[in-house]
Amino acid sequence: MPKPHSRDIESLIMPTNPVLPKRQRLVLDRLLDPVGDCLTPRSARALVKLQADSDLQEYIEGLAKKSTAGHLAAEEQSEYAALVAAGTVISILKSKARILLAKTTGPRG
Repeated sequence: MPKPHSRDIESLIMPTNPVLPKRQRLVLDRLLDPVGDCLTPRSARALVKLQADSDLQEYIEGLAKKSTAGHLAAEEQSEYAALVAAGTVISILKSKARILLAKTTGPRG
Protein backbone atom coordinates (compact mmCIF):
# COMPACT_ATOMS: atom_id res chain seq x y z
CA MET A 1 0.00 0.00 0.00
CA PRO A 2 1.49 3.38 -0.95
CA LYS A 3 2.33 5.80 1.84
CA PRO A 4 0.19 8.92 2.12
CA HIS A 5 1.17 11.61 -0.36
CA SER A 6 3.18 9.19 -2.48
CA ARG A 7 3.25 9.85 -6.20
CA ASP A 8 3.70 7.78 -9.27
CA ILE A 9 7.42 7.63 -10.06
CA GLU A 10 6.77 8.55 -13.69
CA SER A 11 5.05 11.78 -12.70
CA LEU A 12 8.00 12.78 -10.53
CA ILE A 13 10.61 12.46 -13.24
CA MET A 14 8.95 12.61 -16.63
CA PRO A 15 7.66 16.21 -16.49
CA THR A 16 11.23 17.44 -16.10
CA ASN A 17 12.69 14.97 -18.57
CA PRO A 18 12.87 16.12 -22.15
CA VAL A 19 11.11 13.48 -24.17
CA LEU A 20 13.52 10.86 -25.40
CA PRO A 21 14.04 10.84 -29.12
CA LYS A 22 11.65 8.37 -30.73
CA ARG A 23 14.50 6.07 -31.81
CA GLN A 24 15.89 5.79 -28.26
CA ARG A 25 12.47 5.08 -26.79
CA LEU A 26 11.83 2.40 -29.44
CA VAL A 27 15.16 0.75 -28.67
CA LEU A 28 14.41 0.75 -24.93
CA ASP A 29 10.94 -0.61 -25.62
CA ARG A 30 12.39 -3.49 -27.65
CA LEU A 31 15.03 -4.20 -25.00
CA LEU A 32 12.29 -4.44 -22.39
CA ASP A 33 9.98 -6.68 -24.44
CA PRO A 34 11.25 -9.87 -22.73
CA VAL A 35 10.51 -8.33 -19.33
CA GLY A 36 7.02 -7.40 -20.49
CA ASP A 37 6.52 -10.97 -21.68
CA CYS A 38 7.24 -12.20 -18.14
CA LEU A 39 4.48 -10.13 -16.56
CA THR A 40 1.47 -11.83 -15.08
CA PRO A 41 -1.74 -9.96 -14.34
CA ARG A 42 -0.77 -9.90 -10.65
CA SER A 43 2.74 -8.53 -11.28
CA ALA A 44 1.36 -6.06 -13.84
CA ARG A 45 -1.10 -4.67 -11.28
CA ALA A 46 1.72 -4.29 -8.75
CA LEU A 47 3.92 -2.55 -11.32
CA VAL A 48 1.18 -0.11 -12.32
CA LYS A 49 0.73 0.82 -8.63
CA LEU A 50 4.45 1.42 -8.08
CA GLN A 51 4.91 4.80 -6.39
CA ALA A 52 7.64 6.79 -4.74
CA ASP A 53 7.36 7.28 -1.00
CA SER A 54 7.19 10.84 0.29
CA ASP A 55 10.91 11.03 1.19
CA LEU A 56 12.00 9.88 -2.25
CA GLN A 57 9.43 12.15 -3.87
CA GLU A 58 10.80 15.16 -1.99
CA TYR A 59 14.39 14.26 -2.90
CA ILE A 60 13.64 13.83 -6.62
CA GLU A 61 11.62 17.04 -6.73
CA GLY A 62 14.54 18.88 -5.12
CA LEU A 63 16.92 17.57 -7.76
CA ALA A 64 14.45 18.47 -10.50
CA LYS A 65 14.16 22.06 -9.23
CA LYS A 66 17.93 22.40 -9.01
CA SER A 67 18.29 20.94 -12.49
CA THR A 68 15.76 23.37 -13.94
CA ALA A 69 17.61 26.25 -12.28
CA GLY A 70 20.96 24.93 -13.52
CA HIS A 71 22.31 24.47 -10.01
CA LEU A 72 23.15 20.75 -9.88
CA ALA A 73 26.64 19.76 -8.79
CA ALA A 74 28.41 17.21 -11.02
CA GLU A 75 27.56 14.32 -8.70
CA GLU A 76 23.93 15.42 -8.54
CA GLN A 77 23.79 15.66 -12.33
CA SER A 78 24.92 12.04 -12.62
CA GLU A 79 22.43 10.92 -10.01
CA TYR A 80 19.59 12.88 -11.60
CA ALA A 81 20.44 11.47 -15.04
CA ALA A 82 20.26 7.96 -13.56
CA LEU A 83 16.89 8.75 -11.98
CA VAL A 84 15.57 10.08 -15.29
CA ALA A 85 16.78 6.92 -17.06
CA ALA A 86 15.14 4.76 -14.38
CA GLY A 87 11.93 6.76 -14.75
CA THR A 88 11.94 6.12 -18.48
CA VAL A 89 12.40 2.37 -17.98
CA ILE A 90 9.65 2.34 -15.34
CA SER A 91 7.36 4.26 -17.69
CA ILE A 92 7.89 1.74 -20.48
CA LEU A 93 7.36 -1.21 -18.14
CA LYS A 94 4.18 0.34 -16.75
CA SER A 95 2.94 0.81 -20.30
CA LYS A 96 3.55 -2.87 -21.00
CA ALA A 97 1.75 -3.75 -17.76
CA ARG A 98 -1.26 -1.61 -18.70
CA ILE A 99 -1.44 -3.26 -22.12
CA LEU A 100 -1.39 -6.73 -20.52
CA LEU A 101 -4.10 -5.74 -18.05
CA ALA A 102 -6.27 -4.29 -20.81
CA LYS A 103 -5.97 -7.58 -22.72
CA THR A 104 -6.70 -9.78 -19.70
CA THR A 105 -9.32 -7.77 -17.86
CA GLY A 106 -10.89 -5.60 -20.53
CA PRO A 107 -11.03 -1.82 -20.57
CA ARG A 108 -12.72 -1.49 -17.18
CA GLY A 109 -10.35 -3.99 -15.48
